[in-house]
Amino acid sequence: MNEHTTKTEDSGYGTLFEEQKSRLPGAGTWVAELRAEALDRFQSKGLPTPRLEAWKYTNLRPLARAAFAPAADSDAIAAQAESLVPAVANALKMVFVNGHFRPDLSEKIDIRGLRVSSLADLLAMGDHALKAALAVGEDTAALTALNTAFMSDGAVIELDPETVLDRPLHLVFVGDGPAREATALHTRNLLRLADGAGATVIESYIGAPGETTYWTNSVTRIDLGKGARLEHLKLQRESDAAFHVARTEATLGEKSAYRNFALSTGGEIARNEIHVRLEGEATRLDLNGAYLGRGRQHLDNTTVIDHLKPAGYTNEVYKGVLDDESTGVFQGRIMVHPDAQKTEAHQLNRNILISDKSHVDTKPELLIFADDVKCSHGATVGDLETDSLFYLQSRGIEKEKARALLVAGFIAELVDSIEAPAARDHAADLVAAWLGTTRDGADQ
Repeated sequence: MNEHTTKTEDSGYGTLFEEQKSRLPGAGTWVAELRAEALDRFQSKGLPTPRLEAWKYTNLRPLARAAFAPAADSDAIAAQAESLVPAVANALKMVFVNGHFRPDLSEKIDIRGLRVSSLADLLAMGDHALKAALAVGEDTAALTALNTAFMSDGAVIELDPETVLDRPLHLVFVGDGPAREATALHTRNLLRLADGAGATVIESYIGAPGETTYWTNSVTRIDLGKGARLEHLKLQRESDAAFHVARTEATLGEKSAYRNFALSTGGEIARNEIHVRLEGEATRLDLNGAYLGRGRQHLDNTTVIDHLKPAGYTNEVYKGVLDDESTGVFQGRIMVHPDAQKTEAHQLNRNILISDKSHVDTKPELLIFADDVKCSHGATVGDLETDSLFYLQSRGIEKEKARALLVAGFIAELVDSIEAPAARDHAADLVAAWLGTTRDGADQ
């Protein structure tokens, strides 16, 4: 799924960059040159189109109509923070409003062996330690390059060797858009866990109430040292009129373990893209996700996994539930490289279409260039089980409630696999909210 786009007509980002560059963090430092280089990279590629295999099922035409200006911070949204920002038990919270860090809404984090910083602050100082993580090259994806050109802020999280957090880190991104202006939130997160470190990190993307239109273009980079362990949740419930495109890139060192759970319920068009490179021996990857669509939503989950060293393990399960005229997409590619002997990798995509007008495109893919492996992949698409639905109704449960119970059971396997109790409960609450119930199945 190499992303080599064709250049599109000038969409105005060059002009916008000239207007904005002096106000972006890091102006006057090496960051300014990086931004200019990234914009050139984006301009040479343009927005991805369905002519590209990796974007075959998702069309970003609405984003091509105008250049989306970087969003400004908003005290109006911040005033609603108490109702918008979810409460996750015992979590350490960092809140970003329209792509800008808000210390007044966040908790002060002071834990030995942990450094948490605002990316904007580090860019403003011209911190040279960021250069490698932010560099652009020939293989940089078009939207990652655009993010680099306009990145406003994000979380930079570093754990020292053998530092294991007993509280989740919760990164909350609240978005809103003015009525007459196309705005974008270009957030960038960097997570580095040194050898033997461990943590649970939650990314929540939340839209302000109402039909607010804006575009979240988020990039998260993760590096795990030898024996490091990270449980990472990405929970997306943007405004129904918003656009969300997010890319997660993770590199796994020897004997490290990465558990990722992605839940998508919001946005008019939303794409969750995950790229994982298992670069050390005996690494483990658990990649799970759920996408719940209704109305005319388009929810895309695209994953690319590269096994590069021996004895790696991957288990990937994504499930979709699609109602009304919504569309789901799952594209998953696992590549086992020649040196990755003794690899075990399994991939499964399952979908339930509740409505006759809903639709899913699914493309699981295995590319194997080693001969001593155990690999499997598959996909299913179907309706709710009529026998189960009839059984519940015959016991006096109304049809809509019965459907909700069956959908909850379908998704529960993935939610229950989340190890951190507070994160698991929070994900279960979000699924229940989409179904219109509570976690114990009662009506809201």
